[in-house]
Amino acid sequence: MTRSRELRRISALAFFLFVSLGTWAVASPVGSAPDDTYHLPVTWCSWGESASCDFVGGEDGILVPSQITSVCTFQQPLRSASCEFDVTQELVPAPHVQYVGQQNSLSGRTPFHVVMRALVGDDSAASVLAMRLFNALLFTALVAVSLFLLPAKLKVPFAAATVVGIVPVGMFIIASTNPSSWAVSAGAIFWVALVALLGKQSVRSRSAAALFALVVFSAVLAVGSRLESAVVLAYSSVAAMIYTFSVWKRDRVRIVAIAAG
Repeated sequence: MTRSRELRRISALAFFLFVSLGTWAVASPVGSAPDDTYHLPVTWCSWGESASCDFVGGEDGILVPSQITSVCTFQQPLRSASCEFDVTQELVPAPHVQYVGQQNSLSGRTPFHVVMRALVGDDSAASVLAMRLFNALLFTALVAVSLFLLPAKLKVPFAAATVVGIVPVGMFIIASTNPSSWAVSAGAIFWVALVALLGKQSVRSRSAAALFALVVFSAVLAVGSRLESAVVLAYSSVAAMIYTFSVWKRDRVRIVAIAAG
């Protein structure tokens, strides 16, 4: 298969993957992801006070738009997910943030929340949709880059494992405003990029450098979402090294390069 033909196929796959994830992003009401009533207020306030976040004293903690503090469909299966009665930008206390005892300190924020804050605008629903589509696009880009860099023997296993692994819950989490979006996305990429890197006959090449960058980026992405992702990355690293042991054990430079990373 020529490189241009492969690029077209990967582009087509990426397009349909993004459309699929985007469909989930559009179809889900605001606050529908796990613990969104916590993560959305933390995101809104992760840069400090603003027109959409007010820090107050006492038991109220922080004030954010009411649309991101509750899920109108919670235990209400017959209620429309449009939640039109709940669409308001009035600043109200965030009860979930109060419940976990974080209030003004927002000590639970992560790089994920800080980055998502850049997409916050005057319309809460539009902001949430922008975050979901951004995360869907991020995952799509990572998958496309991985398929382009991986050796032929890993492309099909990676694509198959990814498709099977993310349906249906993974799709919902990836295209969401929950930090697990990055953890799932990075976890799906890290292992295969590391296997490809360790399995290369030479670490002194452009493709090896690109794979190394992909490994590092996915690791940073995972830990930047949830610190416990480090455990998953550690297990993935051990599994990848065992799988490719017969190749990388002959290259001492590879060991030094990976250890330095």
